Amino acid sequence: MTQITVGDITGSVQLDISDKSLAAQSGLEALHSTASDVLQALGKPVSDSTFKGAGFGALFGKPFINLNGNTLSVMAGANSSLTVARGSSAPLFGSDDYDPIHIGSSECWLSFELDAALEAGVAVPLPHGFGVSFQAGVAPKFATYVLIPEQQAAAISLRQALENTVSAFRILNSAEDVLSIPAGVIHTSELAGTVAVGGSWALPVSVNQVSLADATLPFHAEVSVEPELILRVAGHITVDATFSIRFRRMDEGRIRIGLYKKHGTDFRPVFTAAAGIGVDVGGTDLVDTLLSAVDPGITAVTLRPDEVAKFNESLKASIDHSLAISLNAACSAANSDEAAMVYEIDISTGDRATRDAISEALHGQWTAISHLPNAKKIRNVVTETLATKFSLKLNLLGLYNYRSVAEFVKTMQVLTSYEDGSVTITDTATASEIGTASVALAVDGERLRKALYRGFVMTATYQALLTGIRTEVQLNASQDFLLYDAAMGYRQALKQLNAGEVLGAMKPEVKAQFPVNGSPVKHARFAANCTYSNSDVMHFFFSDPEKLTAHTAAELKTIGRNVLAALLDPQDTTDRERIQVLQSDAKWAEMDSNPARILPPFSADWYDITEWAEALAKAGRLLADAIVYGRKLPGDPTADPTFRQKRAVLAGALDGVTHKTRSAFEKAFPICVMATLAGVTSGPRQAAVFEAQWNSLTITSNKPAEATQRLTAVV
Repeated sequence: MTQITVGDITGSVQLDISDKSLAAQSGLEALHSTASDVLQALGKPVSDSTFKGAGFGALFGKPFINLNGNTLSVMAGANSSLTVARGSSAPLFGSDDYDPIHIGSSECWLSFELDAALEAGVAVPLPHGFGVSFQAGVAPKFATYVLIPEQQAAAISLRQALENTVSAFRILNSAEDVLSIPAGVIHTSELAGTVAVGGSWALPVSVNQVSLADATLPFHAEVSVEPELILRVAGHITVDATFSIRFRRMDEGRIRIGLYKKHGTDFRPVFTAAAGIGVDVGGTDLVDTLLSAVDPGITAVTLRPDEVAKFNESLKASIDHSLAISLNAACSAANSDEAAMVYEIDISTGDRATRDAISEALHGQWTAISHLPNAKKIRNVVTETLATKFSLKLNLLGLYNYRSVAEFVKTMQVLTSYEDGSVTITDTATASEIGTASVALAVDGERLRKALYRGFVMTATYQALLTGIRTEVQLNASQDFLLYDAAMGYRQALKQLNAGEVLGAMKPEVKAQFPVNGSPVKHARFAANCTYSNSDVMHFFFSDPEKLTAHTAAELKTIGRNVLAALLDPQDTTDRERIQVLQSDAKWAEMDSNPARILPPFSADWYDITEWAEALAKAGRLLADAIVYGRKLPGDPTADPTFRQKRAVLAGALDGVTHKTRSAFEKAFPICVMATLAGVTSGPRQAAVFEAQWNSLTITSNKPAEATQRLTAVV
């Protein structure tokens, strides 16, 4: 046996540890604590609840630990700790639904942790790893947990338990280490690094196809894009974060290997296609792959190589950022470490493939382990998120202003939204309008929202015009809403649920189940979509579509006021005052009589709703006029100059409907107010889909089951 000194400021004692232990072979000589209760606690039963743990300065005769050619330097100062977890501390690693380790009422887990720094050998590929790949300068932490069963906890002293735990302490960095884990022992590593999952990926793309309603647009433009398409690429997804890796034996023939996202940290994923960044396995540019998915036969051959490279860069940035939103929303680690990848492996066969897969996982390559027929997946957040939640949002902004997708491609620009991860493909003029001056190939979030709303209203108007003159309609007006925030106040998160209620996509009892106040939430994501039929879009403009009776400004103001009030938070002082004014006809009439004297925040509400309502009422009247005239014309009405003039006037009037979608307007206001006008927020037909997530929880979702069961990743 090897003896080490353990003590605190009151004195010290000698402990015996195994000569074969890593601690003994690395020259551990002493553990010193600045506490005053360690020595006294060592003589008591480990079950005694008065001692919970202490920090130590571990003194080694050698300042480093050699591991297969790499040197771990023991951190100076307070570099180790002892912790006792008892039944009242359950579960052992926090509340994780995927791999909880419960502690019996009379059981104990004793852990010994050592903090280190990787000093050498990291410039070359590691012969063995700790569960992730990493760079120089990483400071890993290693811990071993030993179970003290119920029948021993009252009889064994803390001193004996500490001897056993320090003797059991190991740093696992080979498949052989993992396969030899004894029962009742858990080994962990904690460090910042990267894991990778590779394979053939089928990334679902949600297409938001909107128009700028150019007055010269022909009626039968051969432009048609599916609202849902699949971008098929091959490669790997790497995820960078701070991870905790756990290894434990379940029984004689099974071990469990788990990768956990550290509490309070974020994922930073990167998609890299098989043949290099921006290229898929067949050597085709990503932008070409996307375009062919949008419309088979369309490629970017008309673009210069530098343009294609630029567009690939922007598209890849959108995929990466959209992946980050989806993965972080699915695995937020808001309250404790959270399982990212957990596999249970049957090791009874002892075959080479199992050893190789475990070794690759130790290096941070988790693809092989998912292929093992003897590996049971408990969770893989990458593949599961791609299969059920991930969808790359694609805005085809201005598509309908061109006679064909091929013509649209000739003038296209590809931009990324770093706010919601969407990719926008539009023409050069619009790109300059919605882009940012500070970041190349990026869009300004507020400008993009306005442009999308404007494009949606233009498209809906064009659809209504075709419907009204009884021409075959090939368009589908579809409206999207996406809000994501890595950290959001609790009341703000509850407030966003209001949109689900307004859209008729969420029952009031969903929100009612939450307390009035709570802690801030992590990785909050809210998404909605509404697709409108020909009848729906007619109701945008007309209170009686059959008679073409346009909504009056007064009607629209009332609808706008009610929708905005329903989106606000009555618990917030400012919002409560706004709600009171929005719901008061007398106060609204008072503002109507003297707009110059309206004070903030009521002035923003009044101006925005008034201008929106009056512009939409005017558009309804002009639309009715164009429809009535168009019904009298034989053939294609666009051949008639008077009709073209009427439609041009209508297109100009529509700008007033959309140019004020900011200020007091909540981000969900556009989709909520238009759905309300269409009359699809109640009734048997479910037109709107609404989803809300935070803290890794799906708060609500009425997404159709078939849309959440697509197999979108084969690894």
